[in-house]
Amino acid sequence: MTYSDFSPIIELHQIRNWSRIILSKHSDGLGTGLGLSRFCNTGCGFEVLYLARDYETAFAEAVLRDKLNRRAKRFLTDADLANKSSVTISSVRQLKLLNLRGNGALKTGIPSAAIKHTNHKSGRSLSRYLHKHYDVDGILFDSRLTGAPCIAIYSDSKSAMVEINRDDNLLKLTGTSEFLREYNIKLLKTLKP
Repeated sequence: MTYSDFSPIIELHQIRNWSRIILSKHSDGLGTGLGLSRFCNTGCGFEVLYLARDYETAFAEAVLRDKLNRRAKRFLTDADLANKSSVTISSVRQLKLLNLRGNGALKTGIPSAAIKHTNHKSGRSLSRYLHKHYDVDGILFDSRLTGAPCIAIYSDSKSAMVEINRDDNLLKLTGTSEFLREYNIKLLKTLKP
C-alpha cells in the first residue's frame, strides 16, 4: 500500500507523565512484546510501547477494552485488576511523531480504519510503512474508547523513554475507583483477603 507524504503531520512532542497499565509480573515498565495490536503484529520486525495521556484512558485501553459492551450488568472483579500495575512514563527528549489526532489522517489520506476500527489490519499496514520509510519515534493518535491522546512508540526509540513511577496495586489507586464510578462499573470481590 502507498500513502501520500506524511511530512506535514510529523511533529516533535515532549511527553511528561503519560500512563500505561501492564501485567505486574513484568519488572520493566517500558517493556514491549511481540503480539497483535493496532500498530504492530508478530511479523512486523519491531515492537510497540503504548502510552495514554491519562490514567483513565490507559485503564480503558488496557483493562476494559470492549469487555463490557452490550452487558446489562457492568462489573469487573478484583482478580481482573490484582495482577496489573500502573506505570508513569516521560521522554528524555522530544519525540518525532506522526500526528493522527484530529484531522491528521484526513490531511494525508490515511484511512480512518487505521486509527478507529476494531480490526487492526489497516493500522498495522500503516505502521509498517511508516517505520520503514520515515525516521519517526512513533504515532500520536486518539483513543477510540475515550478520545484522549495516545502514543505508540517504536521499540527502537525506547531509549528515549524513562519510567517515572510505578504502582503495583490498581485496586488502591484513586484513579481506579474514579473510573469505575464514572463508567458505572461495579467491582466484585472474588479474591480471598
